[in-house]
Amino acid sequence: MKDKLKKIEDFPGVVILANEDGIVTKEKLDELVAEYREWDEMVNGGSFTTWLEFRITPLSRKTSEEWEKEIPERYKLIILDPDGWDRTNYDYSFREELITKEEFDMRLSNSTISCTTDFFTRNMK
Repeated sequence: MKDKLKKIEDFPGVVILANEDGIVTKEKLDELVAEYREWDEMVNGGSFTTWLEFRITPLSRKTSEEWEKEIPERYKLIILDPDGWDRTNYDYSFREELITKEEFDMRLSNSTISCTTDFFTRNMK
């Protein structure tokens, strides 16, 4: 079990567990465990690592082009009509503007795309 544990740095955004001084508190960890148990009951089993990686949104920012490259090819994602991006300055909006993964997903959801059906459940596995 010990060899399966990951360092805090391996989970970008894990600062949500810390208080305003950046110290991980028992109360914050208890809240996290309670949320996991509730989720585990809903999905009838699931790994804590999978849940934690799904739950914590990385604080890093990348271009949309970089986020798109992180999507595995097996999903066959093609953006047909990029309505979610700024059409007046698409090149900047897609290739230069730094955004979070959440913002990228929102822009994708506002666009016309082609992909495999399991693309929409990719973060829940």
